Amino acid sequence: MHRNAPLTPQGRRRLAVRVLEHGRPVAHVAAEFDLDVVGIVSANTDDWDRYESRQWLNAREWFDGNPDHPRRHEVLATSRAHRESYLRDERGQLGWSVLVAVVNRGG
Repeated sequence: MHRNAPLTPQGRRRLAVRVLEHGRPVAHVAAEFDLDVVGIVSANTDDWDRYESRQWLNAREWFDGNPDHPRRHEVLATSRAHRESYLRDERGQLGWSVLVAVVNRGG
């Protein structure tokens, strides 16, 4: 895939700049990138807290249920680091939406 294709990190950055910095409508920018918006997921604190905390619980239950797994401490440490990042940095940024899009392929 070319580094500036719409779904690469660079392509997504170009798309976001057109919407956020230039104030262009999302649907218009998506069309310029030959993307079809097929869904939207909005984040609010309650929904996202449930989603995030379930991941922490799943990691802990997996850790407890796999005492002989060689990477169990690494998995739990990664989960805890993600939890700290979420609580410290990400949680205060909620109130945004994610657009779900697919690349048009002849349609």
